[in-house]
Amino acid sequence: MVILIDNDKVLAVFFGISIFILLSTVLHTSTHIPVEVGYNGNVDWDRPIRVCPPREIYREVSWVVNRWNKAIQYFGYRYLWLDALRYRFTVSSSENECDVSFNFIEEPPGKCIIKVDGDEWIPVAVLNFKDGKAVINIWVEALREDLREDLKRVLVHELAWALGLHIYKHAGNPGTFATDTIGMQDVTSMDVFALYIKARGIGRLSGRTLYYYTAPPYVPVLTIEDALVRDVLSLYCSIAVAFILYKALNKMGGGDVQKAS
Repeated sequence: MVILIDNDKVLAVFFGISIFILLSTVLHTSTHIPVEVGYNGNVDWDRPIRVCPPREIYREVSWVVNRWNKAIQYFGYRYLWLDALRYRFTVSSSENECDVSFNFIEEPPGKCIIKVDGDEWIPVAVLNFKDGKAVINIWVEALREDLREDLKRVLVHELAWALGLHIYKHAGNPGTFATDTIGMQDVTSMDVFALYIKARGIGRLSGRTLYYYTAPPYVPVLTIEDALVRDVLSLYCSIAVAFILYKALNKMGGGDVQKAS
């Protein structure tokens, strides 16, 4: 028995299933509690944000700048939040062209971001705006070698303020800070979504300058590495399922498949 199979249609089914499984993973339903992302309507940038790191923390600041830029690019294209792509950082060596500068202080800042060092909570840095420029005050104690990795995570958070992001709200944990929605102290897809909403200028006004917008349920909280693992797994899964179906269709023809004219 010979079954005529249109190979073009088989290939269409193959790629159709691959794309369907891939997209179903990419646009998966998030399991986190609904989050209201917040942003400051008075803080915005129409050009790359120039960050001027001092020599003492040049390596750490460069890592943080690269981390933010990669996340904005990756999630901006991945979820088609293209408006968020207007935001990016650049490292500048000119003190006269700084949007974000740094200052070292001898005493720990009062109201500030904190990090965990064992069981001890240590104040490390705080960002202030002055004349349209951002200044990050860093406690000199944070320059210790054993605190460098923690300092990078703190600076990730501080640059969120420089971008104009504000606290996120969700049930059971109001006032959660940007980039720390799930305790990662890292840039997540939720942060890039907040930039997307900010760029579009939509949201509910709260007070004079703050806006909030409830993220839809399909917006997850993922780091770049989390998203890459899911994408690779979904890609392999989609290819495997589509290949099995393709082989099954061939087998239906008893190994004698002819292209239908």
